[in-house]
Amino acid sequence: AAGCWAGHVSRSAGIENVPIVPRKRRVYVFHCPEAVVREEPGVPMVFDPSGVWFRREGTCQVGHFVCGRAVGPDPDLEGTAEDLEAGSGDGFFEEKCWEHLAHRVPAFENIKVVNSWQGFYDYNKLDQNAIIGRHPEVEDFIFAAGFSGHGIQHTPAVGRAVAELVVEGKFQSIDLSRFGFERVLNGEPFLEAVCY
Repeated sequence: AAGCWAGHVSRSAGIENVPIVPRKRRVYVFHCPEAVVREEPGVPMVFDPSGVWFRREGTCQVGHFVCGRAVGPDPDLEGTAEDLEAGSGDGFFEEKCWEHLAHRVPAFENIKVVNSWQGFYDYNKLDQNAIIGRHPEVEDFIFAAGFSGHGIQHTPAVGRAVAELVVEGKFQSIDLSRFGFERVLNGEPFLEAVCY
């Protein structure tokens, strides 16, 4: 339940070396005045190799798009509770997103950010995958954190698995032991490429 603060909460319980940190996630809404883009209804969600992504914003907002950049190992993205000032004025969009958008779609040269928001992901620095299960030494401490941005996709299964762990003492429906804290202690990442 601690989300991006799971590392901090773990330390308060005497558990060190939890590789989960708050990692900033920024999302921008921009407008593209170019008619060729405005009139094209079939713009898919696009992922650039740089990690920048964009998609069309709804069907009523003609020429509006949502974009962002995948959260990765860049330590500049780590943040604190004081870092939640949303807005495009911090230079991130211009420095990390705009060039890639304009390269991918030349009409995006003249875009204007019209809205933005940001928050934190619970980023697992070991392998960007969740830590799920009991701590091997502090058995009353159960992890379900470190999803690095894709936790919403796993929530139903993880909720069931953790409930089974609490009630039955073990995973039953789905064996999630590969996501246990032991891999952190052993320095053995559970890698999965291209996870957005």
